[in-house]
Amino acid sequence: METKFGFILMAATEFGPWLKQQQISRVINAIQIHHTWLPNYNNFNGSNHFEKLQGMKASHIARGFSDSAQNITVFPDGKVAVCRPLSMVPAGIYGQNSKGICIENLGDFDQGKDKMTQDHKDSIVLITAQLCNTFQLSPDTNTIIYHHWFDLKSGQRTNGSGNTKSCPGTAFFGGNTITAAQQNFIPLVQASLASIKSPLPQPVLAYPYGVVNSLSSLNVRRGPGTGYEKTGSLPPGASVQIHEERTEWYRISPYNEWVSSRYIEKIQHGIINVDSAGVYAGPGGAFNLLNTLSNGDIVTVHAVSNGWSRIDFIDKWVKSQLIKITG
Repeated sequence: METKFGFILMAATEFGPWLKQQQISRVINAIQIHHTWLPNYNNFNGSNHFEKLQGMKASHIARGFSDSAQNITVFPDGKVAVCRPLSMVPAGIYGQNSKGICIENLGDFDQGKDKMTQDHKDSIVLITAQLCNTFQLSPDTNTIIYHHWFDLKSGQRTNGSGNTKSCPGTAFFGGNTITAAQQNFIPLVQASLASIKSPLPQPVLAYPYGVVNSLSSLNVRRGPGTGYEKTGSLPPGASVQIHEERTEWYRISPYNEWVSSRYIEKIQHGIINVDSAGVYAGPGGAFNLLNTLSNGDIVTVHAVSNGWSRIDFIDKWVKSQLIKITG
């Protein structure tokens, strides 16, 4: 977390704990979703967060605002900035600001323009869910609102007809319509909110172990996605215990420590239960005999094929019936 020029820049995973510490007396009943349009992805280089924040603030003040119009900005790399204090009413959607929080997502998400990064998507969903959790909002198209749904002059809700902007973009999570939000964005926020509210489940017992199968170190993150903060790394071949499986991610401890499942090879531990077991170069006795194992030797089962178990990353196979699985 870094503070500069009155802005607070942080990882998306830092936002929830930070939000819990804030005292916000005004009533919040809606989260406004916007895109900046300009600046867009072409103007962001991965390290100029504060430069872009200063530029937007200067532009807003030149238009007569007292501060940055938005309370929050989410960047393409997944980082989040607090701009206008959350205790202050934003200058987002005319007629809808007094009880709102305004999120500006840096980019132009009209059709054919910026293609949103996965880090950006993950952070937008997480930040919206964290706000819903804090202000006890049930995610739907009344509590999460797009600028496109409101008339620019009257501030009345038209659901996209009449004098409106395309904001947050005609390709924002599949579109800027009510239907697009209901089908593509709201369910993601609902799922993220459920994850925030639910306690971590007990360890999975079916395949509780795995090893890192990658050429380089594997990042460990605070949540199941690349938008979450990196907390460490694991070297190739490191053993892990799988506590939870979520789409393409494994939780590897009782806490929020996650790795990409594509680089984890599930394993089982076992021991040789006969006096002598041949190790072959493939799943069958017709392959070359490499060596033998003795009763009580510990092995790690990486894969099973036609009654044979692979006991290493490379082709070293033993008859499955000669191995007693221990965990």
